[in-house]
Amino acid sequence: MNKPSLLLVAAFLVLPMSLLAQGTTESFTGNVHDASKSVVPGATVKATSVETRRVHSAVADSNGGYQLPLLPICSYDLTAEAPGFKHTLRAGIDLHLNESLNIDFVLQVGAVTDTVEVTGQLA
Repeated sequence: MNKPSLLLVAAFLVLPMSLLAQGTTESFTGNVHDASKSVVPGATVKATSVETRRVHSAVADSNGGYQLPLLPICSYDLTAEAPGFKHTLRAGIDLHLNESLNIDFVLQVGAVTDTVEVTGQLA
C-alpha cells in the first residue's frame, strides 16, 4: 500500500472517533430568581421532551443557577418549582443542533398547586 492510501485509511479510522469525542452541546442553562430578584437555591428545573415525554431535571445551586446538558434535539416544556412558589412553565422551546439556550425563571410566591405559564418566542 502506498503512503497516500495509508494516510487516507488512517484518516477514516480516526475521524469517527474524533467526532464522537466532541459529543453534543445541546443544553439549557439559566438562573432561578423570585420577583425581588433574589436567587432561589434548590429550585427544581425540568425539561420534558414534547415528543417522548422523557424528563431531564436539575436542581438550582446556591447561586440559583442550573444546567441541563447533553440533551437530545427536540422541543421541550421547561418547568421550575420550589416550595412556597408557584409552578412556572415555559412551553414549546425548540432546541437545535449545537445550541445552548439560557432560560431564566422568575418564580412567584404562592401555593405549589398554582401554575404560571410564560408564553412568547425566544429572541
